[in-house]
Amino acid sequence: MASKKNLLLSLALTAALLGGCAQNGAPDASSGGAASSLPPPSEAQSPSSPKSGAPKDTVGIAEPEMTGDALSPDGRFEARISGVNQSITAAGLYPAESIQLVDTATGEFRWEGLGYYTQDARWSPDGRYVALSCGARTYSEVFVVDTADFQSVAVPLPDGESGGDYCFLVADQWTDDTTLALVYEVANPESEGFIQQKVIFSLDPEATVDQGVSRFEDKA
Repeated sequence: MASKKNLLLSLALTAALLGGCAQNGAPDASSGGAASSLPPPSEAQSPSSPKSGAPKDTVGIAEPEMTGDALSPDGRFEARISGVNQSITAAGLYPAESIQLVDTATGEFRWEGLGYYTQDARWSPDGRYVALSCGARTYSEVFVVDTADFQSVAVPLPDGESGGDYCFLVADQWTDDTTLALVYEVANPESEGFIQQKVIFSLDPEATVDQGVSRFEDKA
């Protein structure tokens, strides 16, 4: 629970630091970077095509990092970031160029998606799925990658929620091999704080929760 709280605090702090910085090159729809309309990590990118171009000098830059559980439980795969996108910055922070899932035995990356300011990995107990919490300038979203076929799915917001600025969806923990518990935070219009709600997402077609649908576990 401490790591979840730390991640949410990090996201809220990032949003506070970056809020209102779109004119300075912060990721948003107008600058071509991350925004609430941002497409999910591409499943069409070739996992065998490495990034081209010379590495950029990142000395003195607040580099992004992969938090959470980088290695799968069986050690077969590692979630990592690749590069720093220095063309987009806000409040001295830079997003990663990409997020990769790498085969630890061969070093080959099997899946690649767009990088964010923050990224956190949570593996299912059997190591088949990894939930990636990805934080942009004023929101965060979660993608689940299946290592059986390296296809990804964006976890939908709970029914009745439209998302937008200062809405943060973050993976908390897997309660079993196919059920993911998440936390959804939205800005409280009546205060300077956030309203926190628990969410359940299931990948099991036999589960009581509809497959691929998020629902609120409670609104306390």
